Amino acid sequence: MEIRFNGKEYFFGRKPKVPQRETSIMYYGGSGYTVNHLDVAFNKEMSATTLRKFAQMPVVRRAINITKNTLFNCPWSISKRDINNDVDFSNEINTLTRCLERPNNGDSFRSLMGATIEDILTGDCGAIEVCASDDSNRPIWLYPVDGFTLEVCTKQVLSPKDIKYKQRKTNGGYVDLANEDIMYFNMNNYSYTPLGTSPVEQAFMIIQYLLNAQRYAGTVASNAIPKYLLNLGENADQNTITKFRKYFEEEIYGSGKTPIVGGSKGIATEQLSASDDNGLYLQWQHFLITIISYTFNIDPKRLNEGSQTDRSTVAEQKENILDEAIKPLAKVIEENINAKVLGRVNLDDVLIFKFHFEDNETRKKAKSDRVLAEFNADILTLNEARQLLGYEKVSDKELKEYGDMLKSQYKTALNTKYAKETQDAGGYNGVGKDRYNGNKKEGD
Repeated sequence: MEIRFNGKEYFFGRKPKVPQRETSIMYYGGSGYTVNHLDVAFNKEMSATTLRKFAQMPVVRRAINITKNTLFNCPWSISKRDINNDVDFSNEINTLTRCLERPNNGDSFRSLMGATIEDILTGDCGAIEVCASDDSNRPIWLYPVDGFTLEVCTKQVLSPKDIKYKQRKTNGGYVDLANEDIMYFNMNNYSYTPLGTSPVEQAFMIIQYLLNAQRYAGTVASNAIPKYLLNLGENADQNTITKFRKYFEEEIYGSGKTPIVGGSKGIATEQLSASDDNGLYLQWQHFLITIISYTFNIDPKRLNEGSQTDRSTVAEQKENILDEAIKPLAKVIEENINAKVLGRVNLDDVLIFKFHFEDNETRKKAKSDRVLAEFNADILTLNEARQLLGYEKVSDKELKEYGDMLKSQYKTALNTKYAKETQDAGGYNGVGKDRYNGNKKEGD
């Protein structure tokens, strides 16, 4: 039995399996590190409207789409954690696969995870509600949640049913949500705050700079601001300036004529802005786009930026994006689904959800050569080598007994077995006593 008093838990009867925490929960405050009460909830400082507005910017949109679509192109599956487990979980695997493929009556896996990935990359606060049902054919239902409406509680979670999140309602008030009811996806974790930072948040100021630079460049290009100022000289009065302006607007603008005037001591021109592309700050914009690509862990060349002297191949560039941007995001999704979906039906110990990333042929061959070399050097057994290459253990009845042997032991055992079988059969035909079918010729 558990009783909570003054933020502490007291137990009576059997000792709990979960040990009590001794350290305090620390979160950073405006004036330094502070200890918060257990009922304090944290929400995002930047508004959802602001971040989502920046996420619609073409450069950021391109980076998000590269990450999201690359992950969607990777197949996924639910399988046994131990491929040599003799228990058949095919019914459970098919049921959970259906639950993910059709998470609810209105979503597919792609639409559900697409909305979630958007919130992960925009605010590092993707969320999915997990609902258990009594229907054995669909024991789990999943619903997308606006991660920006969730506040993360700082209280320590001792059981899956502890309140971990609070959702703000549009009409005021909060909805308490247990830890087991929410899959909360965040890429960055800190000890001083339960909230992470998204690529859009990290590039927030850079995106503002880029928007301002592009807005200025667009104004310059569309309004055709003059590059020079015309000075009519020291003797030009207001009447002269007005007449010249009228002449210039009516006779020169749009005509392509070269204006020629006279009658004054001196006429000079003064340059107002750069007469080449430097006035559009294009190099500054290229630099900002490169920084944005870094926040998303994407090669700048995928956004048509960065050094063009890089001699890496397209395959190598794709591998870099997989390793730095896609696989970390996939890992976060896998961990949440395994813990909150498979764990909800108590199958996370025997089943596993995972994405499949195809290795290129170079990596496959390198792995195969390494495993075979270790097998030939008597470092790995036959079954260990097969498992590392993705195959099941030896299942053939005649060879099963040799699966856990090293290569030298395996070959010795086979030679001994075949030698005994040959001896029992009377030897090889043409060798030994069977050389002449038992009829020995004279003189031999």
